[in-house]
Parts: sequence; C-alpha cells; structure tokens
Amino acid sequence: MSRILRRLLSHSSTGTSTPRAIEQLTSRVTLIRALPSGPFSKEDSNTYLVGEGAQRILIDTGTGHPSYLPTLAGYLKEKDASLSHILLTHAHGNHTHGLVAIWRTFGTALPVYKLKSSQDDIKLSGNNKTKAEPKPSFLKDGQTIRSLDGSSSLKVLHTPGHSQDSVCFHLLEEDSMFTGDAVSSAPHGPTRPTHAVFEDLDAYRRSLQKITRQFPKILYPGHGALVANPTAYLESARECQNVLALAIHNILGQSGKPMSAEAIAVEIDQAQQLRLSDIELPVLIGTVKHHLLEMEAQTFIRRSHGLESESSRAGTTNGSGVDPSKLKGPGGLTLEQIYSKVTESNRRDWSDMNRQERSQVLDQTSWREQQHPLHVRIPLRKETTWVLA
Repeated sequence: MSRILRRLLSHSSTGTSTPRAIEQLTSRVTLIRALPSGPFSKEDSNTYLVGEGAQRILIDTGTGHPSYLPTLAGYLKEKDASLSHILLTHAHGNHTHGLVAIWRTFGTALPVYKLKSSQDDIKLSGNNKTKAEPKPSFLKDGQTIRSLDGSSSLKVLHTPGHSQDSVCFHLLEEDSMFTGDAVSSAPHGPTRPTHAVFEDLDAYRRSLQKITRQFPKILYPGHGALVANPTAYLESARECQNVLALAIHNILGQSGKPMSAEAIAVEIDQAQQLRLSDIELPVLIGTVKHHLLEMEAQTFIRRSHGLESESSRAGTTNGSGVDPSKLKGPGGLTLEQIYSKVTESNRRDWSDMNRQERSQVLDQTSWREQQHPLHVRIPLRKETTWVLA
C-alpha cells in the first residue's frame, strides 16, 4: 500500500466523528468544507485546494456560508499562498454560491473555468445587475489544467448525468479524482451510498463507466468522506440502479394494478431491506421516474392512461390508492409543501442576519444554478400510472 493511500485511509471515515473544516490530505490536496447554507441544505460541501506552491487551484466554491471565505483566506495566508484558478465541477448552488465573494476578494482577474451547458446562456446575475460577476472560460473534455508551479496536472473528464455540465478532475500525479456530484458519498458515507441524484439516467451510467476506466486510486467527492476503494464503490453505484429497476418491476408485478411513480416510491421507501430506503422520498420519486421512462423505452412496462379518471384529475387519487397531496417527505411535510419551502428558502436562509451581513451573502450567492437537479422537470404527469407490458 502506498504512503499516500495509507494517509488517506485515515481520513475515510464513516461519519461517526465531527469532521474538521480544513484537512491536509496529501502534499498537493487540501480539503476545505463549506457548511450548509440554510435549513434545506443538510450537507457540507467539499472544496479542494490543489498544488504545492504559492499559487493554488480551487475546485468548487462551497455553499456561500459566511464562515467559508474567512476560513479559505486564513488558510491561504497561513501558507503564504493565493489562488491561480477556480474550477467548477458543475454549476449547482451548493458548489458555486461562494464564487462571487471569492472572485471579488482574490481579484477579478482570477480565471474561472467550467464546462459549458445550455444554462450558461441564461444571465446569471439576476437582479444584481450593477456588480461585476465572473465570466467563466469553458472547459473541454480531455483538457489538462496545470498549477503554475507545475506540481499538479488536472485532466478534465466530462461526466454528465447528475447534471449536464458535470465534470471530474483527474489529478494525474496522484492518480486521484475530484468527482463533484458525479460520484458523491453523501449522505451516509462511502459504506452506505444512495447514488440517487441525477438528471439523466443513461448519461449517469455511462459516466460511471468512464470514471471506472481511468482506474483512480482515490475519489474526492463533492460531499461526504473520500472513497478509498473506487472500483468497488463505482460498481455499487451501478448495482444500485439495477436493484431499483428490479424493485420497480417486482412492485408492479405484485400489485396487479396500475401504479404511479409516487406510489411505487412509497413502496420502495417502506421496504426496509432495501438500501434504497435511505433515500429521502422526494429524491426517490424523481429517481423512480427516470427508471420508469427507461423501462418504458425498453418495453418492459407501459403507461395505463385508462385510470386517469375524473377523481384522479381532481387530485383525490393517483390511480393506485395513494393521494399525492398526502404523500409525506422529511419532517412530515407533503411533497407540495417541501417544494414550496425549498423555493422560498433562499429568501429565508439569512433572515436572522443584519442588513450588512445579508447583503454580503446575497452577493456571494447571486451566481447560482437555475434549477436544482431534484427539481428538474421530468416529463410525467402526476396522474400517469404504469403496468407491466
């Protein structure tokens, strides 16, 4: 076992102890955690400094929590270092909300890189039109970004699935990989993965294969503990989707009647023998919908439109005996209540701050994604029900 691997294994915890905000993982890699940004962001986000010299590369910029920027700046000052590049694994807010404040603090000449996606054509500044914001340069699959001191080389791998613009950065000198949310060990650590959050199931599977073919020795995810056994872990991610597809097929077969995606997800959520029951219900429903569409294309199942009765359209049932308006998620809230509260949360996260602090945070978080992957519009009506083909 290599010296680097032995050292990293000591950091591959299962979440039983409180993680430190800053951890020096190798001579080239430093982990800096960003605290959750509000009541609906439950997980820390991992950001990484890469390099050994006075100019470091920052991978992702955190959640926008006010504690992050002083932590980052303090560490760099201690090391007599600064930033040379900012690389983004993708543009979701819990990885980019700290970008604007970092960019302004360390200089507006600081280059920002991400993979181009369709959402990059949308103006990102929102109502904050008078203040400068970063204009990212766009990465290309296979491109290599090098630290200014030449100690670190990061090869770009386009790994869509979690999002259209997801990339991984392969640190060639250590054969490790920064995966963002293309592979994430949260929320239960690498021993209890859920592998449930993606926008495109087929692209997600292909990206897992692409990462596997690089044979990385360590994965540095966007959330949770590092993954010290990437081959087995990536296989578990693929197997998780196979288990879910089989569960959906079995539930429809045992039911003998049409069922909605919501009703199928409730059945899976209640099956405690499945690891998938660790997934929160709103996330699981979206994942089930992706599988239903794939299984329909493979002609394993078909839609049953005959049960879209007047009572279904009125919202009293979804054709499977489950009232969608009464499905409960975390905290006992209905799904409608959860989505409503998530929509409002950005305005409420910092309500206990004074005006100056709140203004600073709004500056930090103005560069944000247009849509969270959990809320991506999957082309299915609530009333759609399914049966085996």
